[in-house]
Amino acid sequence: FEGRALAQVAYVTPAGEPVALCIFNIGTESAAVVELTRMHNMPAAKWTHGGHAFLLIGGTDPVLIEAAAEHFSTEL
Repeated sequence: FEGRALAQVAYVTPAGEPVALCIFNIGTESAAVVELTRMHNMPAAKWTHGGHAFLLIGGTDPVLIEAAAEHFSTEL
């Protein structure tokens, strides 16, 4: 993606909506601070940690995206 390596994990929420977790190599260390936003009219969350940038996007439920992003940001 934009000249960088990208890994993407896609899954379906309990409501049957697709969600994707995208992981980019950014090569610099930074803190895991989750930022909530909307992209392409979908709820999204982004953060960086350990030289990687993470983007969780999809579905229609911003509460689900926020909770999943908070969980992933501490586990990844």
